[in-house]
Amino acid sequence: MAISARQNGKHRIVALSGRLDFHNYAATKESLLKILNDEETKSLVIDLGEIEHLDSSGIALIAHVLKVIEKKQGELRLLAVNASVRKIMRLTHLEEYFRFIETEAELSA
Repeated sequence: MAISARQNGKHRIVALSGRLDFHNYAATKESLLKILNDEETKSLVIDLGEIEHLDSSGIALIAHVLKVIEKKQGELRLLAVNASVRKIMRLTHLEEYFRFIETEAELSA
């Protein structure tokens, strides 16, 4: 799992690539929570465009991030979610809880 973060205006964008699963859950969670603990992080965008595999641990992690950011009265968006990840979200009935965007340009719209 590779993680990179950058700022786009008021939005903190975290790009994940590789496998988001049980094996890297703890390290990925730690990295994401560090970003969320930053007072400046009110709008978080998780770029899932390079995710090759997502299991139930990955889904649980994304749901946890959503709860944490909502407690801060912030917002979470999922960027460039591929068809297989979208299908998992739909099958688990989580799709309705997340805001999906296809491109970063949608952030300023």
